[in-house]
Amino acid sequence: MILYSTPTSPFGRKVKIAARAHGLVERMRIEQADPWSEDGDLRRVNPLGKMPVLVTYERLRRPDAFRYDPWIEHQLGKIARGLAVMVAAPPNATTADAASITLACALGY
Repeated sequence: MILYSTPTSPFGRKVKIAARAHGLVERMRIEQADPWSEDGDLRRVNPLGKMPVLVTYERLRRPDAFRYDPWIEHQLGKIARGLAVMVAAPPNATTADAASITLACALGY
């Protein structure tokens, strides 16, 4: 995995902390990203230039013949279920709790 981020990105730090907590940091290479560069690696993997970007082996580096589509479909199902919960009962936008902050960051990304 490759994490494109900067030392000052709070979201990049969040990903690094989660990776360390789950024992994934040894599998991750961290690349300094420049969101202002029009032709840098960050824009190649994320045309919007937003950070952090985690490039996983499963989607971008693994040949089609070796991708595990059931796992990918399972992940997409989790995303769909999470979004359905948020649509049915969105967090209170006037409260700065973990749910509303996380949702705002995800939507802003």
